Amino acid sequence: MTLEYVLAPAAGYVTAGCLKMLWRAWRSGSWSLQPRGMGGLPSTHAATVTAPLALMLWQGRWSEPAFGVALALTWIVITDALDLRRRIGEQAAALNQLLRQAGRPEVLRESIGHRPVEVLAGVAVGLCVAALLEWLTPV
Repeated sequence: MTLEYVLAPAAGYVTAGCLKMLWRAWRSGSWSLQPRGMGGLPSTHAATVTAPLALMLWQGRWSEPAFGVALALTWIVITDALDLRRRIGEQAAALNQLLRQAGRPEVLRESIGHRPVEVLAGVAVGLCVAALLEWLTPV
């Protein structure tokens, strides 16, 4: 295994996280380093799993067993972000409404999953990170 396969997921995560922080600062009009929960644009999860998968594709390693594992992991993470985690967020919103009606101060985090555009942005970040790593570390 070469170094770029260790760097790809880390670089995807950091790049998407930095872009997410900048996007939120631009949208809110204020700069904050405080974490604001999961969800948002771009999906760091999608970027993290897409970067090594794309790197394997571009290096012609699609016939290796590790590619199958990377593909399965990417599929699971993206499906989870689009469906399961989004539904958990919807349930949290409904529970928060019930808690407010009952006069309870507890608040559940509602921003957990992703909209399709957020996942696509994460995939795009992962592809860009993989392209940059491929360019910087030719085989």
